[in-house]
Amino acid sequence: MVRSETHELQLNNKNFTYKMFEKRDRMRIYTKTGDTGTSSLFSGKKVAKYHPRLKAYGTLDELNSHIGLFLSNLMSSSMDDTEKQNIKNQVQSIQNWLFTMGSHLACDDDKIKNKLEPISPTWAESLETQIDQWDQELPELKNFILPGGHQLASQMHICRTVCRR
Repeated sequence: MVRSETHELQLNNKNFTYKMFEKRDRMRIYTKTGDTGTSSLFSGKKVAKYHPRLKAYGTLDELNSHIGLFLSNLMSSSMDDTEKQNIKNQVQSIQNWLFTMGSHLACDDDKIKNKLEPISPTWAESLETQIDQWDQELPELKNFILPGGHQLASQMHICRTVCRR
């Protein structure tokens, strides 16, 4: 149980009462509430683990994990440090967008959803612009590309296939 203390504050000649909650040392990475075949949305509403909403944000989470693996491999690669940092910055923006989208999928309460970072159409536009820039740097594509050839390219192929779900 988390302890709380009640405090009073006077501001502009008005009295306010508020509670300060004891901060936990660590956030748990498990909840022990999903063992019955259900999971909770942000609102606390229980839904089946096979619910389309859970499947969708589970796929976003999986994609984000694969992207994280790509970044780990990127940073230990022999690529130029400036180029690595540029790619890292772009890819971390994508990870943040995915995390925000997952939060929206996990939220079925409008009051809570209004507190989340809004999903922006500029994210897709920004990504499409970046893809177009990269496409200009590559030779003309005449065939489909078979996954493989390099560890980083292979990891991004996994990201691409998870993203297409």
